[in-house]
Amino acid sequence: MINTAIIGMGFIGNVHAEAHTKFKGVNLKAIVEKNEKIGHAEAEKYNVRYYCNTEEMLKNEDIDLVVISLPTYLHEKYVILSARYKKHILCEKPVTFSLESLTRMSEAAEAAGVKFMTGQCLRFWPEYQYIKNMYDSGSLGEVRAVYASRIAQHPDWTNWHIDPQKSGGCFFDFHIHDIDYLRFLFGKVESVYSIGFKSRSGCYDHVFTNIVFKNNIKAVAEASYEVQSHYPFTSGIRIHGEKTTLEHIFKTGFNIKNTKDNFRSTTIFFENNNPKVLEFEQSNAFIAEIAYFVDCIEHDKPLGYANASDIREVLKVMLAAKKSLETGQVVKLYSI
Repeated sequence: MINTAIIGMGFIGNVHAEAHTKFKGVNLKAIVEKNEKIGHAEAEKYNVRYYCNTEEMLKNEDIDLVVISLPTYLHEKYVILSARYKKHILCEKPVTFSLESLTRMSEAAEAAGVKFMTGQCLRFWPEYQYIKNMYDSGSLGEVRAVYASRIAQHPDWTNWHIDPQKSGGCFFDFHIHDIDYLRFLFGKVESVYSIGFKSRSGCYDHVFTNIVFKNNIKAVAEASYEVQSHYPFTSGIRIHGEKTTLEHIFKTGFNIKNTKDNFRSTTIFFENNNPKVLEFEQSNAFIAEIAYFVDCIEHDKPLGYANASDIREVLKVMLAAKKSLETGQVVKLYSI
């Protein structure tokens, strides 16, 4: 049994806490939250100990793994602190804004002999896992065009998202999901070209990124926080292959919080044949994510998903896209 603690009990911290209570392989023992009113309420909700101070928790709790679900600009500080106390680390995305920061974090984890994983949950959703298996098996045939998107109203559970220095806005916080998945799917990136606009806060909050992969597959990813009220959280991916066209669409309530009326559709279209609608058991990606990490810890397996080296390559793509947004130029990845 792996003992765990969660640092930061905002929206995503609660998502992790719910996953920990439903997965029998972990024992959630403590939470850290600077807002004492929220912290006490969440500790009572999950029947765990509450701390206002992270280092106090690390000193006093017998835990093996910490989940860091703080605003992005705080990640480096608490990853390094957790590594110093020899705790395995699952850090929410985006893990950081610079390669230098990621180097400091990964070196701290390596020196401490602990595993360091980033929470790129899209890789663990059943539909996206199915698409990955189809591509790897060659069932799609030659891939000719790809479009991925993620569109929502601006999150209302926090205000730090509007500060480009703290969150990176939609570009870093939201767009990274599909950039990460596309790179996970198709491999190394040759070049990117991004266009978009900044909101009044200075964040890039609606972005299109054109990606050319080293295997010559071409994709477009779109992300936005700039839609109007009552527009549903909408995401999806469409792949046009030589043999099939595959489309996955997901819609739900405001910013994925209201999941009562989820709409999911995954369909494969064939030439001269009827489409095939796929059905999936709706497993929880956050449970799958923590189960995978716990298995790696308990059996001392190397991380195959979202390890520091893997995430470094994703961050390179994000930084190239950011440079393209700022310069209006195509950016080659070897220059990053």
